[in-house]
Amino acid sequence: MDFNGEDQVRQWFIDFEEATKRGDREALGRMIADDYRMINPDGSTANKEGMLNLLTSPNIRFDEFERTIHTVRVEGGRAEALSSFSMRGTYGGRVVNGDFWDAKTFVQREGGWQMTSHQIRRIEDSVSVH
Repeated sequence: MDFNGEDQVRQWFIDFEEATKRGDREALGRMIADDYRMINPDGSTANKEGMLNLLTSPNIRFDEFERTIHTVRVEGGRAEALSSFSMRGTYGGRVVNGDFWDAKTFVQREGGWQMTSHQIRRIEDSVSVH
């Protein structure tokens, strides 16, 4: 089956979550760009190595995790996705429960999509402007 760019990015989320559950550092390494940067909800940042260390650490555990992908936009070899997720578990050795926004950017390289940046923000009671 030949997926279009949007379908490929949506499949990337499925593959990424499965690789995270398995602690598959090699697969995750292929899915994250070398120049990757992340901003966590607390304002801290991570690069590719830091993210791989976190995702394959015994200090990460998802007791519950559910994601909704709201939008995926693809333009040539670049894409961005906005999703939200609810989680309950341990992340970086800290208990984390709640709802979060998740914005990711991607580039198409080496036959697949790689995440280049990622920002997570806790969903607070707020007003959306449309």
